[in-house]
Amino acid sequence: MSIMLKGTNHPFFCKTLSPETRMKRSESNKTYWSKVKFKRNIKPKTPETLLNLTLSTIGVSVKVLDKKGNLVETFPTITSAAKHFGVSNCTISCIPDKGEFHNFIFEYKLNDTRVWVYDINEELIKVFNTTR
Repeated sequence: MSIMLKGTNHPFFCKTLSPETRMKRSESNKTYWSKVKFKRNIKPKTPETLLNLTLSTIGVSVKVLDKKGNLVETFPTITSAAKHFGVSNCTISCIPDKGEFHNFIFEYKLNDTRVWVYDINEELIKVFNTTR
């Protein structure tokens, strides 16, 4: 559509379509979308794949340094770092270790997310890995 037909210059600006025209457009859309097939091949994820995905997102802290190596800020998760910079989680995750982004250096650290179970006498009973 050209710039000449945008906004107030468009012939249908502030006008409503007649019920007949709306029905014709509706039927046309129905026939078009009934012919279009969206095929998505979603492979089922194996338990090993799900475990790897979970481990890659749980307990990763992000340190943000300036070019000189001074600590600017520390984030407990990739999500909080992404929200701070206004980008997606994937963007922060795709920055390689000690990589640069917006003139900052990012360092990632896997946190220990295990759970230790002690008895009343403060003796270690078992250590659990925290995965979903």
